[in-house]
Amino acid sequence: MASQKELDRIAEILQKNKKIEFEIRGHVCCTPDYYKDAIDRATKERKLSLNRLKVFLCI
Repeated sequence: MASQKELDRIAEILQKNKKIEFEIRGHVCCTPDYYKDAIDRATKERKLSLNRLKVFLCI
């Protein structure tokens, strides 16, 4: 997967440069009810960004 290669590249850069700071943002937290892509398939809740963040913080 191209995205995995890119994430691996970013991880390598971050490991070599401990002083780099960055921010991770989501974009599907506050979508209208008619947007189906903001629903977490596992929980059926409209909290996809929050649930993704929780998983990320546990890694």
